[in-house]
Amino acid sequence: MKLTILSVLCILTSFSRAVASECYHYHTSSKYSAMIAKGKPVLQVRVIDPNGSSIAEERIFSIQLSCKSISIVSTYGEDILLLADDTYYLMSNRPAYDQKEITPLKISEKRNIEQVLQTNILRIKGQWFYFQRNPSSGKLNKTLISTFPGRPVILAHFGNRKFLLKDQKQVWTFELGDKKAVRFPGLNAASVQCFKAGNNDEKYFLTDGNRFYIMDVGVLDKTDITQSLLSLGAKKPFKIKELAINWLNAFADLGDGHIWCYIEAGLGLEDGTNAYLYPLKAKWSGPQHQLISKNGKVYYNGWEAINDFPALNLSQVKQAQSLEITASGLYFDGLQYYNCDYNTQKLSPVNWLNNKARFISGITSYQHGTEAFFDDGQKILTAGPEGTARRIIPHKSPIKNLKLAYAVDDKLLIENKIIPNMAKPESMAYIGSTVDVIQGCDGGRGQVPVVIKYNYFFRDSNAVYVYQSGAKALRKLERLSPDQLKPNDYVQMRSALK
Repeated sequence: MKLTILSVLCILTSFSRAVASECYHYHTSSKYSAMIAKGKPVLQVRVIDPNGSSIAEERIFSIQLSCKSISIVSTYGEDILLLADDTYYLMSNRPAYDQKEITPLKISEKRNIEQVLQTNILRIKGQWFYFQRNPSSGKLNKTLISTFPGRPVILAHFGNRKFLLKDQKQVWTFELGDKKAVRFPGLNAASVQCFKAGNNDEKYFLTDGNRFYIMDVGVLDKTDITQSLLSLGAKKPFKIKELAINWLNAFADLGDGHIWCYIEAGLGLEDGTNAYLYPLKAKWSGPQHQLISKNGKVYYNGWEAINDFPALNLSQVKQAQSLEITASGLYFDGLQYYNCDYNTQKLSPVNWLNNKARFISGITSYQHGTEAFFDDGQKILTAGPEGTARRIIPHKSPIKNLKLAYAVDDKLLIENKIIPNMAKPESMAYIGSTVDVIQGCDGGRGQVPVVIKYNYFFRDSNAVYVYQSGAKALRKLERLSPDQLKPNDYVQMRSALK
């Protein structure tokens, strides 16, 4: 069947250039913990760096409850669902900056709560309710969700506010804040399958064997592709036996001897219809099933396979049947790493890597991170331009992962630099890290640079050490013994620097 490709021409006209501001806090996340401290319940709020470990800020709020145990069940938006002793509460996670206390609002005793779907949606005595705090009145609004599945299972969700649900009989859609769920007609809940369609967090494949949809959970809209599949040779009952995803595509095995390629933008067929899943007489290639083989040719891009574009040139690959894509973006066949020139589709050996090399993804701090590298047991190697090795660091001892640094021999790889390591590598451990926000924003138009510094704490069997951004070596904290500094204790770490 001859294919034409759908295209959209976008013409953008601009008479002024907007300059976006940049701030550190655009990239941080918040972490919430409820605990009993000195006999009283408190909420700990931490601002966490993109590296997932360094603490930029910590605030402690007194929770106005009398309880012996407390925990966070879930969070959403500005709300926290708490379980204190045997009672559920809803509480704000965005207290004012000068606020020291938070008062939770009681929902119900634990014995009455039959299921929690989401922070604000709970089943109580056979009925579903949506709970919402009213900041102006300080009261809790309780809304009955009149139509809702009895015991729902979440098939998919978008941002924990739009849901695709099922119970024993029906499939449903629901948007947070609505007073009822909406039945999804014509699907048998008992046989329904739901899979994420590629790398788009909003798109899902949804089928019960009789109907097949592409579901956009972000807008709770569906595209029925049942007739398209049948016209292209698929047979009922539809069943997704396997789904494989690479960085560009999703490939589905429907058990009919074809590999079905998902084209999110759609393919315009000669008969005027659009196909979103298109069959190829192909088979999986490689152990990951992220490549497909069509007529003996191997493809990474499903769209190129459909249109008979040039396949990957594997003339220099030693074991094509074992070829896979690694997290580094390089290909590997068990014997050799390869770089792909996507202009020519040719895979060429990466001669500076041996088959023992393992990829280490590095550290993604906002500033002063460590780039990804390879370790082959004898050398740390960093990729350079055009498939070359840009940095080679010989070593003898195994690399020790210290969360935000790597110990090797008598050195430390930290903030993408090699520095001397005065600690004992065999007993060295990561304690935690804090952030100094020197200049948090760029002034709105880049007038000043954003400046962030990090403090890293380590210990060995003898002492506690700190490394601070820009320093040339670790510094020993003489007045602290290894057991004095608790892991990730923000207050202790800040005090240790005074």
